[in-house]
This record gives sequence, C-alpha cells and structure tokens, in this order.
Amino acid sequence: MDVNSKLDLKEQMNISINLMIDSLHMLDCDDIGAALQMWQVAINKAKETKIRMVSVANSLNQ
Repeated sequence: MDVNSKLDLKEQMNISINLMIDSLHMLDCDDIGAALQMWQVAINKAKETKIRMVSVANSLNQ
C-alpha cells in the first residue's frame, strides 16, 4: 500500500468521524432530522472506506 492510499483511507475515516460529531451538534439544536441524515451519510462513507480497506488488504495478500 503506498503512502497516498494510506492517507486517503485515513482522510475518509476522519470525514466519517467528523460527520458524526457534527450530527451531535445538530441534536443540541433539536434538528433531529438533519442529524439522522448526517449519521446515514457518515455510515455510508465508513462502509465505502471499509470496502476499500478490505480490497487493498486483499491485493497485498496476493
């Protein structure tokens, strides 16, 4: 795995985490609908990143 791939995966996970944190702030503002939408986006982003991580790991094992 090259350095760019590692940085990209780390950046993607940070985006997911930041989206989740931002959604908690929305809950403080009673904007539950927006918070739930943001959680869904964060979860989808994390799933995409996990798939990419597994793909990279599999390519390293071959």
